[in-house]
Amino acid sequence: MFAVALENHDLLKSMRPEVSWVVPDALADNLRTYAIAFLLSPALASYCGKVANKLLDALRELNVAQLPPVKESAQVKQVLSYLSKYLTAARNFIKTQLKQSADDASDKGNIAVLANTVIGKSGVKPTVHLYMCLAFLRWHILNYANLDGDKWWLKVDDNLVTWRSQFKTEVALSAAFSSTYNEDKEKFGDPASSGIKVVEVQKLDGWQTTLNAHARNVVPAASNSTKRKRTDE
Repeated sequence: MFAVALENHDLLKSMRPEVSWVVPDALADNLRTYAIAFLLSPALASYCGKVANKLLDALRELNVAQLPPVKESAQVKQVLSYLSKYLTAARNFIKTQLKQSADDASDKGNIAVLANTVIGKSGVKPTVHLYMCLAFLRWHILNYANLDGDKWWLKVDDNLVTWRSQFKTEVALSAAFSSTYNEDKEKFGDPASSGIKVVEVQKLDGWQTTLNAHARNVVPAASNSTKRKRTDE
């Protein structure tokens, strides 16, 4: 009798529709915030590689609440889908702000003001390295205005790869970024005049340092094709 009852219980359980998991609102909000923060990492090796995957690795290290366990592949896939969506939105936002800041009539021309705008409520602390990164991106706005959508970001990635190949040491690479940054200051103003303070890298919050560590591990997408798709989507 007990065996029959148990069999019926298992049968009924198998017939019940499984409740599908959805990304909780609180987690979705965190994913959105971390997406913009990750793209603002000066250590980011690629804007168009598998960014979502490396960001998820960082979030696991940070023990972000409500992330599904690795074994729940369907749930993890949902999280990666959300991250890809938020990364796309963040890229679009950053590029829009860069375009607006490059306008001679813009009140966001100063790189410190631009950084403050793109940081928004993400909690990212501004550093000189972030200013250099934004100057590098704005240089692409000024020099590749004809490239739309993904093509522009892919050009950024191509040039990042070229620079890292051309400038073999960290000192040489830093000097190249510094040169672009100095040109930006001459054109758009010295960030020191903005009244906005920067934070020394060694004084960054732990979560931002963790993002930087994972950002440098993003593998660039296959190079030199303006027709390729972003691989984090």
